[in-house]
Amino acid sequence: MSDEDRDKNPFTWESESYEKYESNLPTILDVFEVIVILVILLALFGDKRIIDGYILNVILWGSLAVVVIAAIMLLLCCFITDLIGSAIEWILNWFKTRDERLLKKLVKKLAPNVTIHIRIKDDVDVANACATEDIKGRKYIFVTRPLLKKVSKEELYFIVAHEIAHHLKNHIDIKRNLEMTKMAMTASLIILSIIRLIKSIPFLKKILNFPLDILFSLLSEAMMGFALNKTVYYQHELEADVEGVRLLKEAGLPIRGAYDSLKRCEEEENFMDKVLGFFLDEHPTPAKRVQNLVEHYPELKQLVDEYNWPKSIDA
Repeated sequence: MSDEDRDKNPFTWESESYEKYESNLPTILDVFEVIVILVILLALFGDKRIIDGYILNVILWGSLAVVVIAAIMLLLCCFITDLIGSAIEWILNWFKTRDERLLKKLVKKLAPNVTIHIRIKDDVDVANACATEDIKGRKYIFVTRPLLKKVSKEELYFIVAHEIAHHLKNHIDIKRNLEMTKMAMTASLIILSIIRLIKSIPFLKKILNFPLDILFSLLSEAMMGFALNKTVYYQHELEADVEGVRLLKEAGLPIRGAYDSLKRCEEEENFMDKVLGFFLDEHPTPAKRVQNLVEHYPELKQLVDEYNWPKSIDA
């Protein structure tokens, strides 16, 4: 078996085990062949009294016993190998889905009266979580594997509670999001039509000899997105923070993960993230979110005083 085949099949030991037992099988068959040859030789050249007697019966029954034992051993080897392979596969799958089962218990604890499905995304390299719905209205939360490896248990509590809050507050509305997308596209088409009309005038065409239609189209979409992000979605994030902490308190879970996770976001943001986030991101700044939480839950103020962040919160 080549190294490439072993990489494709994590259970290569299973096929190797079959090969090992198959390699042992010819030894048993060789013994059987020797016995058969001895019987033939005795039948041709041996004493008839011996042939008809006790020794021949022993040889025949012994040969049969060898064949039966060989067959039983082969079946047992195949069965045990298959059983062990299935057991190993089940154990690996159990460990792989353990985190998802724990997250399901957490969701049930935070929102016992609402059906929310939670899934772990293993094919995403970014630490993130999001709440969404399908076209049938079923509620989902997706958490990426890098996020689980990165944050503490308390931080994960808050992140999941925050996403649950989006569902409880009806922030996830497919129809509304489609309407907002249509508004942005309509604004873009109107501006695009105006620019093309201006460029159709010969005098202005020479002056505006530049793909301004594309530029203004992108600008209109960005401005529409900015308006939506800074009004609707911006407020949704603040509401989800407050509701998430409320869910944690009702479930008897620690709430300091709210502060820790937002402080982590602030520490890991670089300058370009902050600049682009101001225009394109629907999330308020981490400092603004902490300030909003402290207004609703004053007990978080001691963490602000302990770590001296954010500094804009008044005592």
